[in-house]
Amino acid sequence: MGGGSTLVPANAFKRGGKEILFKYRWFMIGADINVDEASRIKDVEKVNFLLSLLGRKRTVSTRESNSTDYQYENMLQLVENYKNRINFYNDDDTNTVTIKDQKNVENSCHEIYASYVNDDNNNDFPKLAKREHLHFLSKSFKTEFPGSYVVLDSSQTWILYWIANALMLLGVELEEEKEQIAKKVLVAQNNQYGGIGGGEGQLGHIASTYSALLVFSYSENKDFWSQIDRKKMYHWMMTDLKQPNGSFAMHKGGEVDTRAVYCALTVASMLNIMTPELIEGTAEWLGKCQTLEGGFGGSPSLEAHGGYSFCAVASLCLLGDPKTMLSKYCNLPNLIKWSVDRQGGIEGGFSGRSNKLVDGCYSHWIGGIFPFLEAAIQNDNNDSFKGLFNRNGLSNYILGCCQDIEGGGLFDKPGCRPDFYHTNYTLVGLSHCQHQYSFDYKKYELLKDKCLDAAAYCYDVKMLKDDSVIEFCKENMLRPINPVFGAVNGYVEAMRQFYFDSSE
Repeated sequence: MGGGSTLVPANAFKRGGKEILFKYRWFMIGADINVDEASRIKDVEKVNFLLSLLGRKRTVSTRESNSTDYQYENMLQLVENYKNRINFYNDDDTNTVTIKDQKNVENSCHEIYASYVNDDNNNDFPKLAKREHLHFLSKSFKTEFPGSYVVLDSSQTWILYWIANALMLLGVELEEEKEQIAKKVLVAQNNQYGGIGGGEGQLGHIASTYSALLVFSYSENKDFWSQIDRKKMYHWMMTDLKQPNGSFAMHKGGEVDTRAVYCALTVASMLNIMTPELIEGTAEWLGKCQTLEGGFGGSPSLEAHGGYSFCAVASLCLLGDPKTMLSKYCNLPNLIKWSVDRQGGIEGGFSGRSNKLVDGCYSHWIGGIFPFLEAAIQNDNNDSFKGLFNRNGLSNYILGCCQDIEGGGLFDKPGCRPDFYHTNYTLVGLSHCQHQYSFDYKKYELLKDKCLDAAAYCYDVKMLKDDSVIEFCKENMLRPINPVFGAVNGYVEAMRQFYFDSSE
């Protein structure tokens, strides 16, 4: 190679037996090259520079390839973001707990990502540890909980939902557990006052009722379904829960917030007991809960929060199509901005509030808002789907920073222990990453005059296979959910159809 030209080496490296080849060609610096080749040179130099910062000895390939490893590129970007982060505080400011915790989480995530990017042993990138998670979850159906779980006695229906829903997401069919699940729900039904409690003999609570009915749908048993007292349920909701301003209370005399509204609307929808009187003033009240930041608080004038925001947005999108409802009852651009801002540029995961730490559960509470946002701005031009949040980034956080790959289960951030709550909602968030939701406006037009909650059953879902949006990996795939209810697609719909047919 005369003339002083330098040949950029093309040493392709392997990761987990998979050869990684970037979309570059052999070229000679100093030779005549076109603009595209110049751009490729710049990109190669940038990647090699980043790798040199990490002490990586391998050289990025310049050979031609038809695919790019987007998961790797995203992780590399997270590492770069850490190194280029703006320091809003100096070493003298680290006496506050908030700053210490934020720096610790950033450092922990960076160490994990750098260990993969800077791995000279060619180990594969993190995969979903399905076998371990299945063991962690399934053993809970077969063994008694320790005595310390007595503090969660009022959360029995929630624990049942978290475990069953996570198993269903992982592809398990609950054949042996269906009858056990149904009986557990029915015995928690408060036959005297209405509603379903957290366990046997407890007062009805709308959040417990919501979780109980979700898991009840998995029983797929019409004989059990027919044993829910829907008339008493409706009377309880109208008498003890519905407020004059359109909101709902969690229980008689309980807290009033967007969680209660969401649970009340989904319960009414699943049981087909929704009426104009039940939802009067509800959308207007929800609209008052949006903050200047863009998210929703639990009630008017409270701070924007991920869980409350999901409940408010999902409630509005149960009552009507997302484009109309999110434009009419809230500031949609502000909501989009606030939701997008919750994703950490160093961690890849979501936080629930401004200046708070990322947490695996917000993969759903924030990630679950995006199916509605993306549906609200969808167009009919068949443009390629890009999405509003970084799916590869969230996937990297979940798979790299939130898994117990030995004992099973998922947790909120590095250094924490797994639990059922985080296992379920982090998996739901991963499912959000892997699927694209759109709203069927034609179907909605046909149904909206027949039922008040038609919008909840007009979401279409398809698996994303565009690696630039999220890298497709069969081992990591989960089942899709209904974005309104947070349950695996098809089961709530079947139960609701049963109640719809029973009402005719």
